[in-house]
Amino acid sequence: YTAVCTNECGKSEDSKPVTINKGELPKIPEVGTDKTLLCGNELATLQAHCTVGDVVEWSNGMYGQTIQVPAGIYTARCKNTCGYSGDSRHLVITKGNVPGSPEIGADKYMVCGNEKATLVAQCEVGSIVVWSHGVTGTTIQVGEGIYTANCKNDCGLSEESRHITINKGKVPEAPIVSADKVLICGEEKAKLSSTCPVGTITKWNTGAEGISIFVGEGIYSAVCINTCGTSAESNKVVISKDKLPAAPRIATDKNTVCGEEKATLTGSCESGLLIWSTGQSGLSIEVGKGTYTAKCVSDCGTSVSSDPITITTGGAPNKPIIVAEKTTVCGDEKVKLTAFCTSGTVSWIGVNSFNSSVMVGVGIYAAKCVNECGTSVASDPVSITTGPTPGKPVITSNVTGVCGNEKAILSGNCPLGG
Repeated sequence: YTAVCTNECGKSEDSKPVTINKGELPKIPEVGTDKTLLCGNELATLQAHCTVGDVVEWSNGMYGQTIQVPAGIYTARCKNTCGYSGDSRHLVITKGNVPGSPEIGADKYMVCGNEKATLVAQCEVGSIVVWSHGVTGTTIQVGEGIYTANCKNDCGLSEESRHITINKGKVPEAPIVSADKVLICGEEKAKLSSTCPVGTITKWNTGAEGISIFVGEGIYSAVCINTCGTSAESNKVVISKDKLPAAPRIATDKNTVCGEEKATLTGSCESGLLIWSTGQSGLSIEVGKGTYTAKCVSDCGTSVSSDPITITTGGAPNKPIIVAEKTTVCGDEKVKLTAFCTSGTVSWIGVNSFNSSVMVGVGIYAAKCVNECGTSVASDPVSITTGPTPGKPVITSNVTGVCGNEKAILSGNCPLGG
């Protein structure tokens, strides 16, 4: 467009032209960000590109080609005098965190020789696994050692995982084999057990596997097996077929009891449990008067009865018999008295002694016999007396005179045996 001025004198020249163009709505802007994950108080820088002269308006109300924002979802549009463009693509800015510690595991915890264990770790999406020895990756191969892992992302490093220890293995030691019984009856089974450690397999010489097995008659051993090899053979255990037990041997500490006194019976079985004819069990019992036997009872049956033992009730002993080597003594002379008891011990009357023989002087002596059941009546008394002094002797000679070396024969005679 141009213009002129007119008056009575005429018309001016054309003005300078003015061009009026047809305007259009702006185009949708191109948008971008320097980061999509924010850590802590970090901000993302958003950029938008509009045609020169257009204004960038962001969905959060801010204006400008470049803005800084926290986590959120953002769009932009361009604005001119004709209006607004459509919204740009969405920019998603997320708030990040330091990842959690990983879960880790191993396919084995013992390696042999140059063998390797496989370690596996699991981190959150967007994080990488960093192992304690600097290697990265969710799965690694390792030898003997102690291992941990961390998860790492743009926001930092997680706390350390649990520890996994990979031990250097060795061939196990020979196990010790034991049995709950070594004698079995009929179809009975014995339980065998081994001392193979956890992580090994117990293999028996029967071909069976397991820490315990049940077996019949035979000779048994075992080995321990792990990934490093097989142990030496264990001790051998012999399981035998048992038979009916033999009759027991029984004994008593006394065959006679007095009043409420008890005798102690004892017995033993080669195998099985000792059962008395009283119904009691055990290697010893106390009993009164009676006749007693015992049997041995095992899983294989009951033995025949033992030989019987009879316990009787005793009485007071008979009176003793006293024998004196002589009944007459002279002065302080002593004589030996001996008492004989059919049972029990001697108790003297007239002298303080319990010996069967005593030395005594002049006096009257008796004795009694004493046992558990009582005391006998006194024996017949023995009297020791003092003998008389002899009278003067009568002497005679065969001659009344001798010549030279001739000898006379004298004879003497004492009265009363002197």
